[in-house]
Amino acid sequence: MKKRLFPIVIVLLAFICIMTGCQKAAKPNTLKDLKSGDFVFNKDFPDKKLLANMQKAIKQIGMDTDEVDGFYVGPDWANGYRYYFQYGDEGTRYDIYVNQDHSVASIKSNKTKINIYEKGYEPFNYQEVENNPDYYANVIRKQTGNSTEETSSDNTNNTNTIILTDGETGKYGKLSSSGAVHFTVPAGHYLAESMSGNVKISQVNVNNEEDYSFIAEFNSKGEKAEIDVKDGYYLELTVNGKVKLTAK
Repeated sequence: MKKRLFPIVIVLLAFICIMTGCQKAAKPNTLKDLKSGDFVFNKDFPDKKLLANMQKAIKQIGMDTDEVDGFYVGPDWANGYRYYFQYGDEGTRYDIYVNQDHSVASIKSNKTKINIYEKGYEPFNYQEVENNPDYYANVIRKQTGNSTEETSSDNTNNTNTIILTDGETGKYGKLSSSGAVHFTVPAGHYLAESMSGNVKISQVNVNNEEDYSFIAEFNSKGEKAEIDVKDGYYLELTVNGKVKLTAK
């Protein structure tokens, strides 16, 4: 009797496996085929150029791409795609923000909320940042390429100009419990200029976070708008946002 049941059990197990997806998952053909939660940091990644760009950026912050663990697809952000991965003995999570042109916009540590990698600027070493969260506040972050412009992490280039960067506190920012940076700049009238493409500036009451409003929205780098910063309010930028404020 047992011998007769054995082939039947095998057939039933095979049928269950097929119905529940035991077969090998289909290889994604395009980025749109990737779903949130997919582990994709391997040769099956559908966009070889983007994969190479991410691997290059990861190496530039001092990581070994072979040690990357738990690489997942995250929800899209305003300018493109987002991915997560874990690295190190503690399994620290890092977020990669990718632009629509498949260039890497930034790599941010979920632990320190600092942009370790930022497009257009010399990258930080992830170990120096993780071991010393105040590291970025004591260095000058230089632009790459032929530009000689430098952006100091104290958020100022001169007495009339303030540069705010999401993920970096500097002189005017303070890291909130939610991980967002709140910028408290002197109240007054400013000319705001986008330095990162799509970015929104919101103004929030320090005593009542339900009292907030968007005071500027930019769709391209270099776009400008005049804003009024009220006393008793802080500013907040959208993810990867960067703006220059010039006092009027």
